[in-house]
Amino acid sequence: MTINQVPPDVAIWAADEFINYFENFSSIEDYLRYAKKEVIGKINNFSSIDPDYSLKSEFFNEDIHPEEMDFEIKFVGERFQNSLPQEYYVNLLTATSSAVIEKNIPGRELRWIVFEKNTKKIIGFIRFGSPTINSKPRNIWLGKAPDLSIFNRHACMGFAIVPSQPFGYNFLGGKLLALMCVFIMHEKL
Repeated sequence: MTINQVPPDVAIWAADEFINYFENFSSIEDYLRYAKKEVIGKINNFSSIDPDYSLKSEFFNEDIHPEEMDFEIKFVGERFQNSLPQEYYVNLLTATSSAVIEKNIPGRELRWIVFEKNTKKIIGFIRFGSPTINSKPRNIWLGKAPDLSIFNRHACMGFAIVPSQPFGYNFLGGKLLALMCVFIMHEKL
């Protein structure tokens, strides 16, 4: 069925549903708070399965010296051995991030959750993806628009580099995650 084949009554129904859903929000901030509460509520439902479970228990909140820390990157998604599930990544990142987290992103992507090994707590989330098709600042920096058939095979972008809190604040966790991205990707190339 194409858009021209949608009967008018179905189109009106769909528009009304869309309007009814979004009329509950006066701003994008209201929508983001609502979405975050939904995810946190879903995650907190695990407490009915495990009474000791707390969302806070997932994240690094330890008092250890940085020299005692050791980090481990775990891949996300079924295509990797010993990886973490996509839903786990998306739910915890949504609970952590102030931005909207998209579940399905077109193009190539690679998702990581970074743990502190000794405490087995999450310090942050990273998502790499295919470069954007058009980026004026990048094109100015390169001197012209790149040949995308070549550029896409040799470049990636960090779309999400999000430290968990209080690790991000106490240890400049966002800077550490960004450094990990650059160092590890440089080593792989």
